[in-house]
Amino acid sequence: MPVGDIPWPTALFAAFTYERGHVLGTYMRFAYNSTSGGVTSVFGGVVGDLPVPYLDSIAIDEFAPARSAAAHGPIFEADGYLVTLTAHDDPTGLIEIRSDMARVVTIELSV
Repeated sequence: MPVGDIPWPTALFAAFTYERGHVLGTYMRFAYNSTSGGVTSVFGGVVGDLPVPYLDSIAIDEFAPARSAAAHGPIFEADGYLVTLTAHDDPTGLIEIRSDMARVVTIELSV
């Protein structure tokens, strides 16, 4: 039986879908702004029927999009100039930011 919007038979094999700024996975979901590289409304896990809020936002200063963002199985990747944002949905949620130069990344926690 598929899990949520994810066309996999069990929650063990997670996969993201990415459409119109929404990244939806089995273990995490968030909104992605392709212009700024920003991530908002990061949710993960489930308590009852409700997802658990993890982060309000992640902002990457001086993010200039280099390629289109894409989801491939349990990996979502967005490339900017000398910076890459990668999210993993396998079987825990993880957001990774790698930069080839110093830059400010601001993370706002959920209240």
